[in-house]
Amino acid sequence: MATFKITDAINLENPNAGDLHLLNGDLVWLGEDTEAEKVEAISQHIRSRLRTFLGEYFLDERIGIPFFRDVFVKAPDLEIIRSIFSQGILNTPGVVQLTELRLDLDRSTRELSIAFEAIVDTGDPLWVGYDQPFIIEV
Repeated sequence: MATFKITDAINLENPNAGDLHLLNGDLVWLGEDTEAEKVEAISQHIRSRLRTFLGEYFLDERIGIPFFRDVFVKAPDLEIIRSIFSQGILNTPGVVQLTELRLDLDRSTRELSIAFEAIVDTGDPLWVGYDQPFIIEV
């Protein structure tokens, strides 16, 4: 199954991170032709899932992270948040195992940094948040 690539590096052709990725004016597809493309597609799917609010998807309001209930609260419980994000990662198609999950909550800036390592169904490790921070503003 192929999907559109989402840009994470900002350049002249792709000025906004999180938008569809363009190359010479054309949309870039992520197929499953190579293991690298498959791992990148799974990584992109995880990032999308972890940014989706519970109830946001109109076709299935059960999908998403309960940000308002458990994350955007005055005194967030990191163990509950860890459990929520663990399930979000593990329930992503293609993820076999979650080997590490690090959460760092900076209360002064209200930022939650997430880094994790997972094993995907190709047997390859997937690292998110180690080289480029995955941050949620709480």
